Amino acid sequence: FDVTELCVGAAAPDPTPRLHDVAALGNVELTQRSVDQRGSIQAILEAAADHDLLAVGARPPERAHQLSFGRLQDALIHRARSNVLVVVSADDALPTAARRILVPLIGLEYSLAAADVAAHLALSWDAEVVLFHAVLADTAPLLSWHERDHARLWDAAHGVVEEAAFRARRLGVRVDRRVRAGRRAAPEIVRELEREAYDLVVVGCYEHGPRGRTYLGTT
Repeated sequence: FDVTELCVGAAAPDPTPRLHDVAALGNVELTQRSVDQRGSIQAILEAAADHDLLAVGARPPERAHQLSFGRLQDALIHRARSNVLVVVSADDALPTAARRILVPLIGLEYSLAAADVAAHLALSWDAEVVLFHAVLADTAPLLSWHERDHARLWDAAHGVVEEAAFRARRLGVRVDRRVRAGRRAAPEIVRELEREAYDLVVVGCYEHGPRGRTYLGTT
């Protein structure tokens, strides 16, 4: 696919693209554009109107009552008509290579889309993708589940992981599949991150939050 590098607040695009690795690809066309710093949100939205994906970076949100990636990023998340890819990193750049990428999954399409993004990243880095699904137990202990419900949920979780694995393996990506049971998804994901070394987490979401308030889900 083709890529547009949009420079905000620059008088003219840098003659040396920041996306120099993209520019070196023979089957990708890289276009450079610049917009004025004033009214940058509207300018970015207008520039993104004829694109399928808008990618923007952000610092990790501070622990506060309301989730925010920044004024610019929040506005783009809520107002862009295209899909939005938000890359959150404490550093100014992602690592130049990754060994293992964790993808938490549920059975919805946006979750599988996140797995597709992770697979393409893994392809460029020669990394392993770990597809992770947390089967949510009821408030009662796991052993008190009805056997039929337990098997149904377990089979559904494995089906979701297998679908994502099939899509990744078509690219030649190394895949590991993991399904675990727990009361809530988030603690299980955190435990998995603590269990082994991961360089990147890729997660999808659908809800942006009501009335301009950024909300990406409890997990």
